[in-house]
Amino acid sequence: MSRLLFLVLGVTSASVLIMFGFFIISSYTELFKNTTQSDYNFEYEYAYRSLQTAGKPSETERFNNGRFYPASDEAIEFYVIAVEPDSEFLTIRDGKSELLPNGQTNMTSALADRLGAKAGDTLSFVNKQDGREHSFHIDAIAASHVQGIYMPLADFNALLGYPDDSYIGLWSNASLDIPQRELAGAKVMSELSGSIDKMLGPLIGAMGAIIFVACIVALIILYIVTSLLIEENRRTISLFKVFGYKGREVKSLILNSSTFVVIFSFIISIPIVFAAMGTLYDYIGKMINIVLPKTINPMFILACFALILVTYQLSKAICARNVNSVSMGEALKAGSE
Repeated sequence: MSRLLFLVLGVTSASVLIMFGFFIISSYTELFKNTTQSDYNFEYEYAYRSLQTAGKPSETERFNNGRFYPASDEAIEFYVIAVEPDSEFLTIRDGKSELLPNGQTNMTSALADRLGAKAGDTLSFVNKQDGREHSFHIDAIAASHVQGIYMPLADFNALLGYPDDSYIGLWSNASLDIPQRELAGAKVMSELSGSIDKMLGPLIGAMGAIIFVACIVALIILYIVTSLLIEENRRTISLFKVFGYKGREVKSLILNSSTFVVIFSFIISIPIVFAAMGTLYDYIGKMINIVLPKTINPMFILACFALILVTYQLSKAICARNVNSVSMGEALKAGSE
């Protein structure tokens, strides 16, 4: 029982470590790439240094924003993004994948979960810029991993006392000729994807190292347990050979005895890693105001299972020499003694 318990704990720990790496990769990919590509349908974003009231160029959409936080917890900061009510550049959906209109106030599910808010609530938040408190009536909850609120541009300007048609930036699918001195910043969404890839590169490398170490740990544990199994059953192995069992049959009987334990250990590692990552992500979300999606690509789970099986097969191949080294004479010697 002690050997089986050691095997279960070892394979489970290794599986958790391997899936931890895959979990991180899946979560960051979902957050930075899929969320950006699904919610925002424009190529260029231009942010001005100050509020603009002049008419907008054709084929563009105006937006405004501000940073807010609950009066009871200044650590929870988020952006309120104000868009034109007929905006085609912002497409957000609810939990049922139904498109939400931009002519209403929509809170992201990440922020709603953290605040315990729901559709129909009226909440008060403090504007970080001027320290004034403002009330927001939440019409719907949008499925998003980013904490924030989306609302109509006119309502936002009226709420903060800005001129009716004022805006802080423009969204466009065409490059605009705006003097650099007037801009606080500019984004090209297609380049943003490349920047994300560069940022994910070192992360994937680090996670790859963790996965490699976990495989080595699993190999060592499996080798130790299998070697102990062979040592404890040397007489049985010898008797098999005396009774005429072929070498591959003996190795199959001895070395495959842990297969179901290895599979069981991997299966129980799945809920463990989900529970552990959920706790870790909740903690991280409170620190950086971004809720990482608790998700892992099913193909990664299959890849993890494949790595565990390959490691198991490798340990059996290494230990096969120990089985071959057991002679028939050991059983005869033990019988004579």
